[in-house]
Amino acid sequence: MQYHWNMKGFEWNDGKNKWLKEHRNISFEEIVFFIENDGMLD
Repeated sequence: MQYHWNMKGFEWNDGKNKWLKEHRNISFEEIVFFIENDGMLD
């Protein structure tokens, strides 16, 4: 999957994204959201 915003590209592996969702309760989509919105990740 790819995500592009303001000439920045985010690419990730769907299998690793699934692992994150199952084991860490977060997805790459959520991480990108926090990066774009200057949010903090704990």
